[in-house]
Amino acid sequence: MKYKVCVVDVESGGLDSEINSILSLGAVILDNGVISDNFSVLINEGVSLNVQAAALKVNGLTREKIEEEGVSPPEATNLFVTFLMKHFLPLSNVLLVGHNLAFDIGFIQRLFRLAEKPSLFKKIFSYKTIDTMMLMQIMRFADRTTAKSVSLNDSCAAYSITIRFEERHDAAEDAKATATLLVRILEEIRTGSSQEKKEETTEYRPAININ
Repeated sequence: MKYKVCVVDVESGGLDSEINSILSLGAVILDNGVISDNFSVLINEGVSLNVQAAALKVNGLTREKIEEEGVSPPEATNLFVTFLMKHFLPLSNVLLVGHNLAFDIGFIQRLFRLAEKPSLFKKIFSYKTIDTMMLMQIMRFADRTTAKSVSLNDSCAAYSITIRFEERHDAAEDAKATATLLVRILEEIRTGSSQEKKEETTEYRPAININ
């Protein structure tokens, strides 16, 4: 079965999307197992900007960088929707993928809300989602993975996927890694191959083919 999905990841100023700001949004288009396009935007909520020091330590961002390079929520929303329109028409065909996707969705909803377009979020995504964290939990229940936990780091490690080259989280990099993780899970389900037989390290970067 052919498929095309949008894999997303966000970096935020904290854990509560009702209070803390969305700082960056990364996304890739996964088209039949190949990353064909990517998207990244830094977001400055302006007077609504609410970030915690602990969150900035994780993602490596600073208030200065956000304030200087980030775009407003309306502009970020328009850029993201334009990106989606390149690959999905009608927009209701978008299928959203992420790792612990409920977290990302909460902040993307915040973005659309701040852009005064909450109805557009519902129109586009309409609850059509796949969570790779839940897929990994199923794989663990079925003893089909060696992952120590369902975190993105441990999930990718189990499939020898290099996530990033630094400890700091990055929305664009993590979206690419999540896309590759989905491909590996699908391969595991289709073929029943054992991860223990895989000796070569696989990175997501060679899969990227941006026209």
